[in-house]
Amino acid sequence: MATSWARSFTDEALRRRRRAAATEAGRKLLDAATPAFENELRTWLADPLTARSLEQLATTLARRRGTREDGRVGMPTG
Repeated sequence: MATSWARSFTDEALRRRRRAAATEAGRKLLDAATPAFENELRTWLADPLTARSLEQLATTLARRRGTREDGRVGMPTG
């Protein structure tokens, strides 16, 4: 029997919006995959960059996220 990794449900605050969440099986899968994912991030991103470069990247990503949120990019409308 296949187990679903995620479930969707109606957002209580905005009934027209659907949300998604990991099921217990999905959470276990994510938990099992996290060490490998973090290792790859370290190998391909953190290790090659200096501390200053990592700080600049974090600042740039935070600014980009803020711009997207301010513009409501990817957010439901209506």
